[in-house]
Amino acid sequence: MAFLDVIDMCDKQVVQISYEMSADTDQAAFHDVTLRRLGPGRMQSDESSKIVQLAPDITKDDVVGSSATAITKLLQAAQDANSFPKLHNWPGEKFPVLGAPFPFSVDRAIAPYFGVASTGSQLNVFIRGDGGSVTGIWIAKRAANKPMYPGMLDNAVGGAVMDGETPRESLLREAMEEVGLDATEATVVDPGVQYVYDLEIDPETVLHAAEAGIDWLRLLSVDEVMGALRRLEFKPSCACVMIDFFVRHSIITAENDRDFVDIVSRLHRFTMDIDDILREVDPASQSIPAETRDLQGLTRAWVSERSSPELLHWPADGLFERINDRIKQQIERVEEMTGDMDPKTNFALIVIQTELERFKYLVRSYLRARIAKIDKHTLHYLSSPDLRARLSETEQAYATRHQALLHNHYLSSFLSAFPPTLQNLNDTAGNISMIETPDLDTAVFIRLLKDTLIEGRGTDMDGAMDGKSGDIVILRWSDAKSLVDSGHAEVI
Repeated sequence: MAFLDVIDMCDKQVVQISYEMSADTDQAAFHDVTLRRLGPGRMQSDESSKIVQLAPDITKDDVVGSSATAITKLLQAAQDANSFPKLHNWPGEKFPVLGAPFPFSVDRAIAPYFGVASTGSQLNVFIRGDGGSVTGIWIAKRAANKPMYPGMLDNAVGGAVMDGETPRESLLREAMEEVGLDATEATVVDPGVQYVYDLEIDPETVLHAAEAGIDWLRLLSVDEVMGALRRLEFKPSCACVMIDFFVRHSIITAENDRDFVDIVSRLHRFTMDIDDILREVDPASQSIPAETRDLQGLTRAWVSERSSPELLHWPADGLFERINDRIKQQIERVEEMTGDMDPKTNFALIVIQTELERFKYLVRSYLRARIAKIDKHTLHYLSSPDLRARLSETEQAYATRHQALLHNHYLSSFLSAFPPTLQNLNDTAGNISMIETPDLDTAVFIRLLKDTLIEGRGTDMDGAMDGKSGDIVILRWSDAKSLVDSGHAEVI
């Protein structure tokens, strides 16, 4: 069986969303089957606006309290009336409603009927061979008495993210409960929406099942895992996590699987990517912890720099100074913990190191994107005070030195044979400049942050349109730049 067919077992139905649930503010998708089973009088629906609202006694003075109370009563009544026969045994575990304007949760069993996205944390535990490639993966087999997917294969560690839990907290809890991994708490960088983790361990390290819900826990070879996937022996969601692991570690590639593009796009259809992260967080919000705002700021700067054709302004708000301090603190923390315990077996230390590497990757990638632009258009960015102002002091020194070395190289190679008047690299004779500039007509994707008028130059004619906050627009960078600089849009 092809891996795309395996993904079909989990992602096999196009869901038709009929309504949006609302308590003055939209909260979640709502399926029409739910509305029918709840019966009349419990929800109000508007066919024209496709909005479903709770009972009319919800007051605007206490929308949070009254909404939570109303939905709790509604779900209890549905359970008492056996409105959802297949859900005869509600576990009582709560799923948070992602994106709700206030803390809100529903029972895990009923969540899908209300369009509430389930969230889970998964840990891939693996070993590498002498050549550095993945050679083995720890796989668990679910007990035969499990109510869901009994006897099927599973990741070594995994579970649902419950109400009030972060993905990291869920993973730490499950790691201790399922396989006894040391989950000693430590202050680390918030992993954001990274729900899938990889943990590389020593080949000599042996994991043991620590709960009755696991039939066995074994180290399987890559071929054994791939065979089990093709035989549909994995729980569907875990099969997708395992295929994603194979893609990220170049075990499944475009060269060895003709469905590679479809596999990648299907795996991440409902996950939150970087653009989703940025859209969820208001950069001006003061209610967000400073560390989270800095991570968002770094991510925004990274995405914008990599996506725009010209060099953007260096952050002048001290962002990178704070980021560097944070990285130094994390490095010191890692060094302290490494002196007291084995880093290959301590799960908390691995998490800290993972978060540290994420920060370092963003910083390195951001700086490399800027250096590449400086190297390509050095004379351009040194040609005027306004352009020089986009560079940090260190970048200005680098660009000046880089251009001096380049000019000296050309002089020693061939320019010295030319007359002095022809030895310049910034000649503009005949109104033709030798200075190469970025292509400002490069197309970019932007997301509008405010309602605004969008004006653009076309090949045949110019045009204008009214844009709404949240709209995704493709524009020439020369047209989009003013919107980005004014804060009306961001590059994605």
